[in-house]
Amino acid sequence: MEKRNTYLPLGTNANKIGKLIGLAMAGKEPPFKGVQGSAMMRTFEFEMAMTGVTDRMAALLKLDFDSVMVRTRNKSGYYPGGKEHFIKLTYLKNDGKLIGAQIFGHEGSALRIQGLVTAVFAGLTVDDLAYMDFGYIPPLNSVWDSINVAAGKAIAKRNRERNSRS
Repeated sequence: MEKRNTYLPLGTNANKIGKLIGLAMAGKEPPFKGVQGSAMMRTFEFEMAMTGVTDRMAALLKLDFDSVMVRTRNKSGYYPGGKEHFIKLTYLKNDGKLIGAQIFGHEGSALRIQGLVTAVFAGLTVDDLAYMDFGYIPPLNSVWDSINVAAGKAIAKRNRERNSRS
């Protein structure tokens, strides 16, 4: 997003850079498109994940952004064993472009970041995500994925702010 050098000491980045160096040494043009700081971790029964910029980073970059956070469940509400998780989306105010996301929850929560990694990389907006066709099966997800719910909340917030300025 910022197209600048940054320090992100993550194994995924190091591995990809190693491959790109090898390609360059072999005379091939490396297809490097940058990094967005995607990471996951697990501590005891909790999982955390992030991609793109946080609110703090967006403020430091002087971006005109907003964010929403939702608390949903990692399985269908009627399915046994479901637990709460939180998803936060950070997006640009003017066009709703997703610039970052964070997730915190129990087992299965962190992997939801993969869809958000793709969304940030592709420049998708909260409008794109609100009705994205995520897979569904009760033991793994609800009909309205948590990402759909968070994006819907962001759209509602953007609409309220636009209407209050009118």
